[in-house]
Amino acid sequence: MTSQQSEIADIAARVARGELDLVVGCRMLVSRCASLDTAVRSHPAVLTIAGFESETDHFPLGAARDRWDAARLDELDRERAEYSARCQVSICDACQELVALLG
Repeated sequence: MTSQQSEIADIAARVARGELDLVVGCRMLVSRCASLDTAVRSHPAVLTIAGFESETDHFPLGAARDRWDAARLDELDRERAEYSARCQVSICDACQELVALLG
């Protein structure tokens, strides 16, 4: 396993264990998986993670949150929490598959 694959596996494992926020973790995974070979990038687990990331890419994270209206941010945070809760099992399963794939 390369160091990059190890880093991806570590992030995926942290998401699966609930140690890393789903949205944050999936953003990290998608950006890192882009450089993997086509077989890995097209694996159903990676596609599931990428789909979730695409559906959540409008949620502000980190320093970007400072530029948002507080009321709108509260609304987006509720939406993010609800969507993450609905997707948690499938994303955690996909992360476990990704760990196994890279392992």
